Amino acid sequence: MVPNRDFDFLLKVEELKSMTNAEVLKIHELKEQGLGYKRIANELNIPLSTVKSIILRQKNNNETVCLFCGKRIINKPKTKRKKFCSDICKRRYLAKHPETIKGEKSITKVCPTCGCSFISYKSSKRKFCSHRCYINFRYKREVISDGL
Repeated sequence: MVPNRDFDFLLKVEELKSMTNAEVLKIHELKEQGLGYKRIANELNIPLSTVKSIILRQKNNNETVCLFCGKRIINKPKTKRKKFCSDICKRRYLAKHPETIKGEKSITKVCPTCGCSFISYKSSKRKFCSHRCYINFRYKREVISDGL
């Protein structure tokens, strides 16, 4: 006899509807303790697919962590997930990890004041590695040779 898939699906839907809030909370509690899907299903005597669907349905996909400072970020639903909590964190992260700037978007330039090389966006009109070098060049102050 060939199993009727529509009938099986309806049974699973009815199982989910008949579960109480206490059972759903118990599933999440066991998952937070580190138990796997199979172990939770065996312990509560419910189907494995039910455990998976409950956990994946309740999973919060709107939270990320800032790549620079580690601060928790709550994203709006149906929007692109943020990687940084602020523009300051983004700039500091890219300054420490210039290799993360994607391929053709970046170019290596040499600062005319101190002679150090820095990575800038290809379309950027940036000429100096820092504001300090710009001020020294603009007002004809001493040449910095320490690479800062």
